[in-house]
Amino acid sequence: MEGPAELFVEAVARVLAWVDEHKAYLFLMAAVAAGVVALSAALNMWGLVELEKLAYAAVGAPFAAAGVKADERRAGEVVRLVERALGPALVPGGAASAEVERWVAGLRSGEVKTAVARAAEMLKGWLEAVKGGRYADYSSGRAARICAEGVCAVKTRGWTIYFRPVKVEARSGEVKERWIVARSPEELEAWLSRAGSAYVAPALFFTGGGVELRVVAVSEAVVDEVKRRLEAVRGAGGVQYDALTASARRGVLTAAKVGDVARLWRAYMDGVESYLTDPARREELTREAERWIRALRLNTTAEEAVAKGLEMLRALRDSGLFDALRAMAQRLGEAGVESVEKMLEALEGGEFWLEATPTGKTIKICGEKCVFVNQRGIHELALEGLSAEVQIPRLLPEEYAKRLHIGWLASDESRKPEGVTEMGTTQLWQLYAWLLTRSERIKI
Repeated sequence: MEGPAELFVEAVARVLAWVDEHKAYLFLMAAVAAGVVALSAALNMWGLVELEKLAYAAVGAPFAAAGVKADERRAGEVVRLVERALGPALVPGGAASAEVERWVAGLRSGEVKTAVARAAEMLKGWLEAVKGGRYADYSSGRAARICAEGVCAVKTRGWTIYFRPVKVEARSGEVKERWIVARSPEELEAWLSRAGSAYVAPALFFTGGGVELRVVAVSEAVVDEVKRRLEAVRGAGGVQYDALTASARRGVLTAAKVGDVARLWRAYMDGVESYLTDPARREELTREAERWIRALRLNTTAEEAVAKGLEMLRALRDSGLFDALRAMAQRLGEAGVESVEKMLEALEGGEFWLEATPTGKTIKICGEKCVFVNQRGIHELALEGLSAEVQIPRLLPEEYAKRLHIGWLASDESRKPEGVTEMGTTQLWQLYAWLLTRSERIKI
């Protein structure tokens, strides 16, 4: 549960994160040192920043001007940055070339030195391809990703150029650290000396009006673990009754295969809606209500409580919520299976990129989609385009709605800097309960 102090700290950290991620981290640690928030709470807030959920979920103005496609606008923006970095004649002497020379002079590893030395040449190839319209746009939400010729230009808050990684064989037999975003040749060489086999890729970070070459290195074990997890969940295995029952009781849509999650979701929706049509389910609900009324000594009857609950459930159904959730489940089944397969193809064919947040707390293994891995070992595959909007009617008297809303304000509900209220959950019953306190248009 979050109290007023935690909510205030989170709000300030969210604002700072858009300006300077490092300042947001320092602010959270200062709040911990002052005893305003617990360390665990601060780390949870920092996790949101590192996973870039704020950037993905934010509501902002569209990139495109009138008559210009969004991908063309983004491509034009990064093309101008790259041209300045390479220099007016696209020859040695630009900022990018100077950074390459700094790294080549300090590197010992032949494979990495070759990859870094070719960075300016590959960037020139990317530039020619993009200016000629020969590129793939893997953008999603507020994250832009323009890829061509083994190079990807990526923007969340600022632009970064990532080059295709090369594999460096183990210098030692044991992995000590899983990844690094190195700022100097010495830092990278020290990491490689104790990291085992790894994938290594140069990256150009555009910061503060200049450009800095850093090298992203990821242990082979991390990439292999991502591949193993994707292989484990690919396709569909068939949802068993016991799995559905357990999932419905918890409200968590958990399945062994990504293709089964959508089926489980639709079955859960059917089960909820059956309370409106199946007399046996209503009797079951009435018995459960009687048990809670006795335990809590409430001044009502089970019949009144169930009738009111079904009335609100019916209103949610009539608002189009159930149809919207079923449509999302259908798209989830298609998008989830397709995304896993495409990521596996990219990994198996070596056609992937390494991306990282500036601090290196989170690494991303990317093809057309990205798998996020943070330092706690949590893996996430982001799926875009799975959303729906519904108009929620007023379901409770305003006084009751406000009382219920207080609980959400102190826990899962938060407010973004631009004034948008949001609530994230893995449990569908919490979605229904939260919507009881809202009477507005909701994006899910």
